[in-house]
Amino acid sequence: MLKQNIKNYLDEEYGTVLPDYQEKFKNALLKYHINPNSAFFEFVSKYSDEYYGKYGLLYDIAADLSTDDNVTQILHEKEQVPLKYISLINLETEDYLLYNKENEHVVLIEGGNIDKLKNNNFDKEWNSFNEFLEDFFELN
Repeated sequence: MLKQNIKNYLDEEYGTVLPDYQEKFKNALLKYHINPNSAFFEFVSKYSDEYYGKYGLLYDIAADLSTDDNVTQILHEKEQVPLKYISLINLETEDYLLYNKENEHVVLIEGGNIDKLKNNNFDKEWNSFNEFLEDFFELN
């Protein structure tokens, strides 16, 4: 689940999405086998929106995953990114910011070098989605 300081920040600065949309987004996340008890699940289903932060634009993940031609699907099919990864940013940048649904880590690969992913050679790695959000929103 999301840490309280992150929830407080999001509630104060942005607010939550309407309950009907939360249900729709939860269904999209379940389709991708995201753990419903994870911080990622709570963030995407409850606070779905675009956010600017320390690492650029975090796009509306829930809205994207709700479509058939989403960024994550494109990365899986065209770039052979493993299915355990969900993209947190769109394809307009050369960087990859990916959520690992198996261990809840977030990884950054700069410069479009997706081969680094195959070797677990990341430019930055966060050990939890909460840790990533605290850094992204500069809440530390």
